[in-house]
Amino acid sequence: LDNIGMTVQEGFNNCSQVAPPFQTNCNPGAAEWMVTRSAAASKWEEAFPTMANLSHNHPGVPAFNQISSNSYCNCSEFMNPLPDGAPQMWLTNVSNNVEDASCF
Repeated sequence: LDNIGMTVQEGFNNCSQVAPPFQTNCNPGAAEWMVTRSAAASKWEEAFPTMANLSHNHPGVPAFNQISSNSYCNCSEFMNPLPDGAPQMWLTNVSNNVEDASCF
């Protein structure tokens, strides 16, 4: 979980060109094209309804993730340090993740 879309790759996410993937550097535009103009648009839209709205719904932000109820073992840290206010400001839930010492 990182915010590279808000920093280094911000230009790839705050854009408006709608075109097929690999024919644009605009990530939300490629997603919108997939659900509105591709041959399988209806299938994409049914499977991923939020793709049509990415350019208006927290572009570049790693939003709406659920990272919960995981166990981890022998890690120096479960997640990289996040900026102040994250993950709450990213509308992301990080909870109930526990270290399992039984693997040691």
